[in-house]
Order: sequence, then C-alpha cells, then structure tokens
Amino acid sequence: MRRVQILLIIAILIIGIFFVASYIKKNQSQSGFLNLQNALVGNGTTSLGVVSFVSPHHLVAEKMTDDIFAQVAEKNKNSSVKRIILVSPNHFNLGTGWAISSDADWNLEAGVVVSDKRFVSELGRSGLVHVENDAFQKEHGIENLLPYVKKYFPKAKIMPLMMRDGFPVEKVDELAKLLANNSDGKTLFILSADFSHYLEQNISHLHDEQTIDVLSSLDSERASNVDIDCVPGLQLLMKFSALKGFEKFTLEKNSNSSEVLGKNFLGENTSYVTGYYEKGQKKSRDNLSLMFLGDLMLDRDVRTLIARKNVDFITEKIQRLFWGQDLNVANLEGPITQDKTVSVGTVPGDKGHFSFTFDSVESAKFLKDNRINVVNIGNNHILNFKESGLQSTKNVLTENGVDYFGDPMDPSNYLLKNINGKKIALVSYNQFSHIGTDEVSALIAKLKQENDLVIVYAHWGTEYELQETKNQIEKAHQFIDAGADLIIGSHPHVVEPLEVYKNKMIFYSLGNFVFDQYFSEDTKTMLAVSLAINGNSTEFVLEPLYQERSGQLVLTPQDKRQALLERLANDSEVDYNIKQGIRAGHLTISNN
Repeated sequence: MRRVQILLIIAILIIGIFFVASYIKKNQSQSGFLNLQNALVGNGTTSLGVVSFVSPHHLVAEKMTDDIFAQVAEKNKNSSVKRIILVSPNHFNLGTGWAISSDADWNLEAGVVVSDKRFVSELGRSGLVHVENDAFQKEHGIENLLPYVKKYFPKAKIMPLMMRDGFPVEKVDELAKLLANNSDGKTLFILSADFSHYLEQNISHLHDEQTIDVLSSLDSERASNVDIDCVPGLQLLMKFSALKGFEKFTLEKNSNSSEVLGKNFLGENTSYVTGYYEKGQKKSRDNLSLMFLGDLMLDRDVRTLIARKNVDFITEKIQRLFWGQDLNVANLEGPITQDKTVSVGTVPGDKGHFSFTFDSVESAKFLKDNRINVVNIGNNHILNFKESGLQSTKNVLTENGVDYFGDPMDPSNYLLKNINGKKIALVSYNQFSHIGTDEVSALIAKLKQENDLVIVYAHWGTEYELQETKNQIEKAHQFIDAGADLIIGSHPHVVEPLEVYKNKMIFYSLGNFVFDQYFSEDTKTMLAVSLAINGNSTEFVLEPLYQERSGQLVLTPQDKRQALLERLANDSEVDYNIKQGIRAGHLTISNN
C-alpha cells in the first residue's frame, strides 16, 4: 500500500512538472522572451560600471572609437561583459523590417565574434525585430565596430540590430523594455552612430551641442529632431539606459572629420560624439537653439521650378541644415492661397510681376520638409491678394502646425513660445505697415517685462543696398533701448552688415532665402543665422548659402563664402574680436 502511495505521489509530481513546463513554454511563445529570466534578472539589475555608450563608425574617427571602447572596458573591468547589443542605422535600407537582427557569427582576422543565437531568436519571436542575416552584408555601422568588440570584450556574444528611421516611437518604447528586462547583469549596449552630416564644421558643432544636451537630459522627445544618422537608435539607447538605472551621461569627446583631418570639408563634414551612461542623475536641459532665414518666395520662376523639378529640389542638398534647432524662422514673402498665379511668365514692368501667391500644397510641404515651424508675415507682399489672401495664409499655416507673427492688420500680432521654461516673444516690424516704430517699441517694452527673450524680425531698408541705412540703425537702436534682445532684418534681398549695440546683436539683412533673383552674386548669396543660448552666453553661427542658377540651394562655395564673411567683417561697425568671429563664421556674445 505504501509503495502504491509513493508511486501515486511521483506520478502527480511528474504531471505537475509537465503542466508547469507547458505553462512556461506557452508564456515564452506569447512574449517572445524568457519570463523565467525576467524573474531572475529584474529591471535595472546589472553589475557593470557603464551599461551603454555611443561610438562613431566612420573610419576617420578610428582613434575616438578605440578610446571610447578602451575607457568603457576599463570602467567595466571588475565585471566581464558577456553580451553586447550593438545598434546601428540601416544605411542601405536592406531587409524588410524596421529593426533587423542576425544570428550569424562574424569571422574577423582577430577571431570569431559569436552571435548570441538564443537571444536573437527570442527577440525575433517578439515580432518587433526581423532576423535577416543577408541584410547585414554591407552594414558598416556593425562591421566597423566588430574589431573593437573582439579586442576589448573578447568573451562577449553579440546581438546586432539595424534600425531604420521611421521606427514608431511606441515600438521603440516596447523594444527598450524587452531588452532591459531580459538583459542579464553583464549586458552592454552600444550605439554605433555618426552625427551631423553634409554641413560645415561650425554648424555641425552647434547641432552636436543640441544632441549632447539631449543625451545628457535623456530627452527622447527631442531626439526626433537631432542631427544623427539613427534617431530610433538614439531613442533606444536613452530608454534602455534609463530603464537600467544608468542616467548620467559623460561626454568623452566631440569632433568632426574637418577637425580630425585638418581641412574644412564644406558640405562633406561628418561629426562624432563619444560618451557613456553610468550610475547617477541626468542633467536638466540647459540649451535652446534657433535659426533665422531671409525672404521665402514660392511664386514666379520658383513656382515654375517647383512644377518642373518638385519642391524638394530646392533644398535637397542642405536639408540637414534645418535639423537640430528648436525653432526655424523665415520671412514668408507672400500669401498662400488657392488663387491662380499672376506672376508666372512675367518680366519686370509687366502687370502682376510683383504680385505673389504661393500654392497651398507645395508651400505646406516645403515648410514641413525643411522643419520651418515659424514664419514672419509682416512684409510688403503678404497683402498681395488682399485680406482674403492673408486669411487664407493664416489658415494654411495653422492647419500645418506652423506658427506666425506680424499680421499687418493686427498691431498686437506677436508670438510667444516657451522652450524649456524660457519665454520667448517674437515681434515683427514692417516698414510698409501703418503700425509705426513707436507702437512696436511700446509692445517690445511690454513683452520684455513678461518674457526672457524678445526678438524683432524687421522688414525694412533699401533693396539691393549692401550697407544698412541710417534709418535702419536708428530704429534698431530704439528697439533695443525698448528691451529687444536680438534683431533680424530682411527685405533688401542682399546681406547687410551686423552690429553689436548694448551687447545685443543686430543683423540688418540676411538677404534672400528662396527667390528667383539670379541677376547678381549678391542676391544669390545669402545668410542663415543659427544661435544657441547656453547659460550666460549666446553662440552665433553665420552660415552663407548660395542659390545656383538652377534654383537649388547649396552651402556657399569656399571662395564666395569667405568673400561674403570678409565683406561683412570689414563693413560692420564692431570691435576686432567680433570682426574675427565674423570672418570665422562663429562668434559668442555674453548675455550679461
């Protein structure tokens, strides 16, 4: 009898184990990850000193890559890294998924880097990642870092992951949780990424400052606007690090190919950021960035160009210029309506030659694609199609999420923005409006009492004059005396000098942004001004742009670029240090 009872107990135990195993297997299949491992690991549990870091994959930056790997290996020397999650952009858009992994091993001269096949397989079952080995054949974002993985973490297995831009943010959140919850205490996350591309080293540095601020503040929402070749990878890095409890970002180095090679690769510059996450608190955001552009006109020959080439053609070679800033502000030199153009095909002297209207669909696409999120409408062309054209313009802008200010029919049409707790007021002065200088000055004084920064966008001056007028100078000084912190000018269609008055910057004219005035080098050469406010100082980058006869915008070629900056330095009534800054295209003004 006792033997029968024992056999019965054993049978019950066997059946129980069978049902438990079936339950675990079912749960694994449903989640795509090891729930038993979840219970053992726990969210945030790790024995590493550094849980994640950023490294370049550009071979020009190989010393920076070696340095960051060596530093992280040293910080993790007391805990052997067993697994590496290596995330890269999908440079060639290969494969079929938003995120793609591989379970193949990698044969290097230094030996084999072994894939964590079980982890890759389970990740593939999650539905968030496709396992496609063939997609990795050309991906240098992975291949270029594997020798460093083998050198500094020789025992680690690898889980490579290519991510395509456009990966939905909610899926990034889900993937970060899966990776964090199912990574043991010896898993290291590496983001293989290069940053600002195809620009010039001054603006690259300014863009990188915004990116570093995002990394330090773990601001994943702002990550979608930074100048990087893998936005979802950046978001995944920050979310993974935060979930593991590693929120302190330490910047190791920021440089670019121009600095590394000692030559300004205008339009071909690539920038690099290295740094890592360790235990500690994230920093609060302490940076904001704005960019100002000149006159934007999308009718007449520009409309014809858009019809022939499409609207993307105009800024195709400089689109990354518009990345990274909190606000991109331009002067919208005409109304957006459904009315038929009257300027196409005309020549100076013809009726309608100076009456503009911009196509609503093409205008909205241009503004959205180039991240222009604020426009000044205080100019001499906004009423070309009367009040109905003005109202249509405001409707189109509002529908497409573009803020505006400067309505010539409304004396109090200013714009207030709150960026990271800093209150900014944007005010228009339009010399062609009935709203006079004194009214604008009174508005500036009122707004200054309630805001941290008051910026005046002024439509003034004399067309095609390379020097500001006495009238412009007097009005600019009056606005600053009233409380303005920065003045941006447009209307002359050429770039005019700048001035520092009471420690405030005045740009008398940025010239054109998009226009069909191909008759002189001065009208084809223009200026974009970017600025970053960092604590007690404001950093300005002067970026000359050039409109080719084809109508396409490019970074101004080196000879024309230097000629413009030299002219501005010589003609501007500023001290020696500011002149030198103008020549370099980069200067800093104290906010005190």
